[in-house]
Amino acid sequence: MLDIEARYPSYKHAIGESLSAEKCQEILSKTKEVQQWVKEML
Repeated sequence: MLDIEARYPSYKHAIGESLSAEKCQEILSKTKEVQQWVKEML
């Protein structure tokens, strides 16, 4: 989160509060799906 802190210091706290463990898992899962799709398209 260093880039967020350096570029958007006012958002750092809000982002941390908005992400729950469940939301992070959801984001990771969707990211893996997209990554797999991209690999299949290559």
